[in-house]
Amino acid sequence: GEERDGKIIGCHNWIQIWREEQRGNLNYLGYIYPKRRGYETDEDENIMTIQFEWKDGKDDNTFELKPVTTSFVGVSPEFEVALYTMCFLAGKKENIIDIGPYVLNIKCYAIARNQINYLSTAFPEDYDRDEGY
Repeated sequence: GEERDGKIIGCHNWIQIWREEQRGNLNYLGYIYPKRRGYETDEDENIMTIQFEWKDGKDDNTFELKPVTTSFVGVSPEFEVALYTMCFLAGKKENIIDIGPYVLNIKCYAIARNQINYLSTAFPEDYDRDEGY
């Protein structure tokens, strides 16, 4: 994750979130269950949407609010790299996918170098077909 224009952006990896919390740099504020098509929620969720405060990097020990972020939980790095690569190669910024009981929007942002697009960042967002987002 990083901060831009006073707002936290990024921070979508559950391992990074856990490490930052262990270091005292992140204050976890709660979660929202994912939108699942008629399934009961349980303790084996693989998607988490959370809210947290993150140290802003200044020496005054202040925190900035990240109102919402979504992350896969307990999946392998290889899974995430493969999923994000496939969505990026599909060539769209917004990729609505069904994955198990979840409907997600995999957002992909590209950066161009020498007239070639490279994947800059990719991350999941919870998606509700009925509401659009």
